Order: sequence, then structure tokens, then C-alpha cells
Amino acid sequence: MYSAKKITTHGQNTWVIPVAFFSILVVIITAVILHLNDGRFIYTLDDPYIHLALAENIIQGHYGVNLSEFSAPSSSILWPFLLAPFAQTTIGEYLPFIIAFGSCIAIIILFCSMLYGFAKRTFKSDILPRAAYYFIVAAGCAMPILVNLAGLTFIGMEHALQALCAIAVVAAFLKEYDEEVFPWWGIAGILIGPLVRYENAALSFLAIAVLFFQGRKQLAVVCFVFIISTLVAFSLFLHNLDLGFLPSSIVAKSRLQPRGVFPFSVIRSFASNLIKPQGLPFILGLILILLKIRVKEFRNIIILVAGAVLAHFAVGDILGRRYTAYMGVMLLLTVLFLYRDSIGEFLPHASQIMKAAVILFIVIATGTLIITETALTPIASNNLYEQQYQMHRLAKLYNKPVAINDLGFVSFRNNNYVLDLWGLASLKALKLRTNATSAEWPDTLCREHNAELVMIYDTWFPQVPTAWIRVGDITLSREKVAPDGKRVTFYAINQSAKTSIVPVLHRFKTMLPNRVKINIYE
Repeated sequence: MYSAKKITTHGQNTWVIPVAFFSILVVIITAVILHLNDGRFIYTLDDPYIHLALAENIIQGHYGVNLSEFSAPSSSILWPFLLAPFAQTTIGEYLPFIIAFGSCIAIIILFCSMLYGFAKRTFKSDILPRAAYYFIVAAGCAMPILVNLAGLTFIGMEHALQALCAIAVVAAFLKEYDEEVFPWWGIAGILIGPLVRYENAALSFLAIAVLFFQGRKQLAVVCFVFIISTLVAFSLFLHNLDLGFLPSSIVAKSRLQPRGVFPFSVIRSFASNLIKPQGLPFILGLILILLKIRVKEFRNIIILVAGAVLAHFAVGDILGRRYTAYMGVMLLLTVLFLYRDSIGEFLPHASQIMKAAVILFIVIATGTLIITETALTPIASNNLYEQQYQMHRLAKLYNKPVAINDLGFVSFRNNNYVLDLWGLASLKALKLRTNATSAEWPDTLCREHNAELVMIYDTWFPQVPTAWIRVGDITLSREKVAPDGKRVTFYAINQSAKTSIVPVLHRFKTMLPNRVKINIYE
């Protein structure tokens, strides 16, 4: 006879330990970050500072990172507007972390609550075998590590909110299957998802199609019209500002950029993602759910999830787990739903050796991820502290327009013009970079915007304009985890600029953390 544990009807007991585990993990990482960064909280990517800089100007009625021109550097429609109300306050810099952390907590609660619902249906009782309760708690602790929710919390971007929208949509359909009720938060996930990240549009439109063919045509049409009208309105807004129909960041990073006819670009992108090792977990997840496609009542949810994942493989990128976390949470939840009866049969009757083997496998698998990703989060933050944050300080000290190639911290809380040579904040720079036949185009742009100090990765520009003079560089003191380069090189665009920049670099040297190495070339 197996011991049992009564769980409340809302499943509170199943998520308490996972939420506590995740919160403790976040507190530990935060403490290490503050220790490494001399008490300064820094995100693990430079990108959130793009959104923060954009949000600073949105609240002033301007869309762009420079007040003197319009630009669309954000790959999210909604995210900068969420940050805007607090952008010029002390809390503004930390709001991305707060929203991401809250989103991750909500994901864990929803995930565990859904597993509890699956278990109640499998065992046909609110009273579960103790093994089932422990399984839910263990899965709730392992899931944040498997999809790297801690990493999403510290990157300071919209991906955690994106994952919450995705799991809300999938969980709503699963809940409807069991309880014949489609919760309001499922509709919210459908409507908000594409506004948080464009990738969620595939999931939302597939969800709308399912609703339509299930007979809820009015609801489906309303959702479709809302999403389409919002996306079109934002594209027209950008077009009216002479920024094209899509954000510059999407145009610059799109996997459909390679030359060729559109269908072939999609096929090329799909094949490229398919053969990458990072795609293996998602391929395995797809195989597991597609094995259940013969079960008629499961087909809608399988088509929904598999279709969204395949769409991402076709036009998205699987490099960088922030881009794929939303797929991970919905695939994992779907697999556990489809195989819940098999899991339910295994748990109460498995031998102690088999249970130990399963636990050992989970520990090894998740432990590897902790070491390779979660444990590197503080180092990634320290990279940004030693590089982008110091570049921000130099730009503020210089107090004139500067040119960079990796937009972010330099533009945050900086009223001087920041020329983005890579093109996320400058459509003209993007066009010149992608179409130029000469290495002199950056010099033309710098002179046009009076940007005499240039801070770039040399690896991004194998050839620099002939007039530029190398005046210095800074190098990371630790292993490179987050930035694209370990060293940033400083250039003056001419001899006159060098004369004014070198003294600033000497003052800047006294401000640097002791570990950061700087070279100044007289």
C-alpha cells in the first residue's frame, strides 16, 4: 500500500517548493553579480539597454534612441512601452528584471498547477500517491533549469514574458480538454504574445484557427482582427516615420536575409536549424508529441504546438536559448500532458532502483545545464560591467557624439548622439553596411554626425576607414561569455580628434575597475 498526500484543489502545495527553489537561485545569482560588479547590478546582455534608452524617449513623445531622429531598434512592439512609464525613475533600470522575474514565477506556478490537474484526472482523485506529488515538485524545480528561466530573468528582455504568453495559450487548451473551460488568460496569451515577440504570432494564429474550427468563430474572428490590426498599425506607424514596415533589429537579424527566393530562404533556414545540436531537444519533443497524433482528441493541441515549433525552425533562430525558451516550456508541458497516464502508471509501482535511476538522470541532465549556463550568468553580467558599462561611462565623460557598433548601454541615459554603425538604430547605416562596396562608409557617417570617437569590435570591421587612428582599447579580465568580443578598440576619426580624445582616455583610465586592462596609444 502506497502512502498518499492530500493536495488542495488549486494545487498550491505543488508550486511552493519550486517557486522557493527558483527564488533562492535568483537571489544567489544576484548576490554574486553584485559582488563581481562592485555593487552594480548589470544585465547579462547589452540589448535591454536599447529598450531602456528607447523607453526614455517614448515617455517624451519620441520613438528612437536619439532624440534627433526616429529609429526602430526594438524587436518587440510592446516591451519598450511597458518600460516607458518608469523609464526616467530610479526603478526604471530594474523594471525589466522585475517583470522577467514575475513572469518566471507565473510560469512555474502555472506549470505545476497544470501538472497537478493532470495528476488529479489520471488518479481520479484529489488525493495523489506521494510519488506523484514528489514528481510534480521535482518537475517544477527542474523545468526552470531545463529552459533556463534564471537566464531569462537576468537578460532583462521580453523573452520571459514571451514564454509566459506561450505556456498560457497551450495550458488554456489543455485545461479546456479536461475541464471544458477556456480560461481568460489563454485569450490574453493569444492576444499579447505577438506584441511581445513576433515569433508568437505563429502560435497565436494557430490557436485562433483551432478556436475557429472548434466552433468559437466569433471569438476567433475578434482575436484575429485584434492581432492583425495591431501588427498592421505598428508597421504603418514605422512606415510613416520612414523606417520601413519592420523594426530595424528584425531586418538586420532576419534569417531570411540571404539572397534567394522567399520559399527557398525558408527551406534553407529550416534545414540550417534542423542540423544544429541546439535543435535536438526540440526535435525529440516534436517526435514525442507526434507519436500521439493518431489519438483524435489530441490532434488540435499537437497541431498547435508542433506548428509553432516548426514555424520557428523555418524563420527563427535556435542559437541562444533566450529565443527558444518559449518553445521549451510549451513542449515540455505538452509532452507531460500526452504521456500523463503512462507516467501515472509508472510512479506508484516503480521499484526504488528505477526511481533512483530516473532521479539520477534528471540530476545529471539538469546539473550540466546549471554548470554551463546558470552558473555563467554572473560572469556574463561582469562582462557587461567591464565592457559596455565602461563604454557608457567613457561616452558620458567625453560628452560628445560617439559611434559604436553594438548598440545598448552607451545610448542609455546619454543625451549625446550615438551613431549605431551596425544599423539597429540607424536605417541608413544598415543599408550602407549591407550594400557598401567600400570600407569608407563609416567615416562618412561619423563626419555627418560629428562622431569623432568610435568604439567598435575590430572583428566586426576587418577594414576600417583609412583616416581613422587607433587611440586605445579595453580588454575583459575574465572569460568572454556575453559580448561578441573580448576587446573593444577606440578610434579617432582624424588627428585633430585624437588630440582631444587621448586626454579623456587618460582620465577614463583612473575610473576603470582594477581588473580591466586599458591600452592608450599616444
